[in-house]
Amino acid sequence: HNVALALGHTITGLFIGFSFLTYVSLALIPVVFLVAEYVANTQAGLLWNSVGVLTTIYFLVTMLHLEKILRLQFGDKHLFQQKLAEAVAHNRKADSILNHTLKNIMAD
Repeated sequence: HNVALALGHTITGLFIGFSFLTYVSLALIPVVFLVAEYVANTQAGLLWNSVGVLTTIYFLVTMLHLEKILRLQFGDKHLFQQKLAEAVAHNRKADSILNHTLKNIMAD
């Protein structure tokens, strides 16, 4: 169950946060290597295709890592803003209580 959830999150995460053209360029990397091999006629198709696929995998893993970092940064920023708003609200409440206490003391 956890493996399926992690896999689903990873696959969903591939399509969030990056533009469509980024994915198109990733998909075209092996094609470019294959065309370069065909044009150069080096008969090293497996080598060029392997380099293209490995390059694609490298950039895909890098993108996933970057997405994870951005999500963590966004979460931290949101949590900080939430805690700051709570602290300001508590501070205002404490100031109000202190002001009322001082007014009552001064009135006596």
